[in-house]
Amino acid sequence: MRLDAEDPFASYYSVTGETLTSKQLLRCDRTRTVGSTVICDSTNSIVSQLRRYGGRPTVYDETGISARGDTQHNESPSNDIPWIAEGSPTLSDLAGKRALILGDSVDRNMLYDLRETVLNDTAYFSGCDMDDSRVLQPFDGSQGAPRMMVIPIDRAPSEAFDFARDVDVNHSPSTVSDGQQVEDMSDISARALSQVRIDFLHMYGTDEEDLWEDRQSHHQVTAWRSKDRLEKVKSMWGTGPDTYSAVVINFGLWELARYQRTAYAVYAADDETGLPQEWLEDYKDRLRAYVATIRSTWSTAQVAIRTIHDPREGAGGWFRSANMDEGGVRSPPFTRLRVVQLRRAQLQVAEELGLNVLNWADHMIGQDASWLKDEIHPAVPGSLVLAEMYLRLLADTKAD
Repeated sequence: MRLDAEDPFASYYSVTGETLTSKQLLRCDRTRTVGSTVICDSTNSIVSQLRRYGGRPTVYDETGISARGDTQHNESPSNDIPWIAEGSPTLSDLAGKRALILGDSVDRNMLYDLRETVLNDTAYFSGCDMDDSRVLQPFDGSQGAPRMMVIPIDRAPSEAFDFARDVDVNHSPSTVSDGQQVEDMSDISARALSQVRIDFLHMYGTDEEDLWEDRQSHHQVTAWRSKDRLEKVKSMWGTGPDTYSAVVINFGLWELARYQRTAYAVYAADDETGLPQEWLEDYKDRLRAYVATIRSTWSTAQVAIRTIHDPREGAGGWFRSANMDEGGVRSPPFTRLRVVQLRRAQLQVAEELGLNVLNWADHMIGQDASWLKDEIHPAVPGSLVLAEMYLRLLADTKAD
C-alpha cells in the first residue's frame, strides 16, 4: 500500500495472488509476477476519472445542490500512470448502477470526502428525510440521517444538474423537495441510466435492543434497531430485486461498543481481554441473518462486507461515554485484539456465504498515524482508497 498524503490521487495498493482468488478485490490495473507470487496493483483510477470529468471546484448552496464555481484548481489529476491496463474499470462501467451502503461514520465521511475532493458541480449529495426520501434536506451534521449521492457520468460537464430530471428516487417519485411535479417518468428513467447512485444509511451494528436511543447527538433518528432501519431503507428506496447492483455492509465499531455496553449493563464491568467466543458466535449468527434478509429483498445485488479497520490505540471516547450511565471511567472498546477477532469473524462469514470482501482494513494496517484525521476516521487519502474500492466493486457488477 502506498498512501500518498500529499497527493491522494497518486495512492495505490497491491494484493497478492492468494487473495485474488477469494473475491476480495476485483479487476487489477496491472498484474505482475515476483518469483512465484502474482501481485495485483490498483490505483485510484476511478476517482481520478471522476475528478478529470468535472475539473471544477465544488460549491454548494444551502440546499446541498452544487452551483457553478470558479475555475481555479482546474488542474489535471496527477496519477496518469502509464501502466493502467485497458481492461481497468472506467466510468462507463458505472452507468445506470446503484449501490446501498449499510455502514457507519467511516462510510459517511468517505462519501463526504468524495464530494469535497473529487466531484464537481454536476454531482448531488444530500440528506434525505427518513420517512420520505423524496423530501431532501440540506447537508448537515445529523449523524443518523440517510444520504444519497448521484453522480451523472455520461454527459458534458457543462450541462446543468437538475434534481427533478436527474434523480430517480424510488423509480416512481411524484414530487421533489421544492414541490415540483415530476411529469415525465420516461425522461427520469432514461437519465438514471447515465448516472451512478449511492444510497447510504448509518447503521448501529446489529442492535435489536434499542441500546442507543439515549444518544441525542444522533438527532433525527426515527428508528434505531437494525431491523427497523432496514425497513426504513425498503420504504425509502424500494424493494425491487434489481433496485441495487451491490449492497455493502459493515457492522464493526458499533458491534464492539454494543459488546461493552451490554457487559456493563449485565456485569457492571468489562473485564474480558478479548471477545468471548460465545459472543462472537452470536455476532456471526446476526450477520448471517442480516445477509439472508438483504438477499431475499434485493436478490440480484452482489453483497459485500467491508472489514473493520484498526482505530487509534485507546480510541473510543464517544463510545466510552455512550456506555456510561453516571460518572466513572470506561476502558476503550476498540482494543487491537477485539478488532482482529471481529475482522476474522467477518471474513469467516463472508467465505461461508460467498460474499465479496472489501478488505480495505488490511491495506491500512501499518500506515503511520497521519492516515487517521482523528482517533477513528481516515483522512482524505484513506477515504479515497475506500471510495475506489466501493466503485470498483460496483463497476464489476452486471448491468441491469
